[in-house]
Amino acid sequence: MKTKKRRPAARGRWYGRAAFGAAVAACTVFLALAAGGAASLWHDRALNRSIAGGLQSPPAAASAAQQTAPAGSLLAGSVPAYPAAPEGFLRAAQQYPDLRAWLSWGETLDTPAAQAQDNSWYLTHTLDGAESPAGTPFFDALAAADGTDPVAVVFGHNMKSGEAFGRLKQYATQQAAQEAPVLTAVFAGGVHEYTLFAAFIEDVGQAEYWPYPDTALQDRDEFLRLAAQRALYWLADPPEHAPILALSTCTKSTGANSRLVLLLCETLP
Repeated sequence: MKTKKRRPAARGRWYGRAAFGAAVAACTVFLALAAGGAASLWHDRALNRSIAGGLQSPPAAASAAQQTAPAGSLLAGSVPAYPAAPEGFLRAAQQYPDLRAWLSWGETLDTPAAQAQDNSWYLTHTLDGAESPAGTPFFDALAAADGTDPVAVVFGHNMKSGEAFGRLKQYATQQAAQEAPVLTAVFAGGVHEYTLFAAFIEDVGQAEYWPYPDTALQDRDEFLRLAAQRALYWLADPPEHAPILALSTCTKSTGANSRLVLLLCETLP
């Protein structure tokens, strides 16, 4: 497996209007495996298994920073104490500096979530720099990506193989969402849990296109208001100030350039 040395890149937004054509092309291509994709996915799975194995190690001793969440992520009057991250995750984060979280969600997700200086590198690369048609799910480049964002958007390819975010589409219906298990996100600062409460579809590139990743970075309340207008379902209003995790992937349910976004609300301890 050839690897490509990572090169510094200026921060950019691959979903922005200026880069829309490239984003659509990338999304379309990665719905199916490229040439040599089987070997690449074998590498991806081996890498992920090696990291996941470390998650079985005992949790690290919680520091004061891990025990108390930042004020912006708290419910009124609460001071949650998060379970500490396993030692294995902390070791993996040292080995792979772009690793931000490990997402586990029943049979739907068991994957690392990375973050780069831009929103393009992990479209086509794994954490060790290898080229991959599945890429690696990744946080928006401008997010804190540590469990403290009011709304944190994570992007991933809709792979037919099920890799990355290929299984998210099963929660496009309200009935499935009502039966969804809790999602666990391991961050360096501790282990957080999230509950699925809504989903929406946005058609990228249309005249009325809503650039939801930008709103997520700027205004949680406005993000939720606009998401509710587009909702496929809305099971409950999330508690005020509770952090939101938004999982975004391609879908062809309403058009070639549409995105399915699942919204999960943090269940604060």
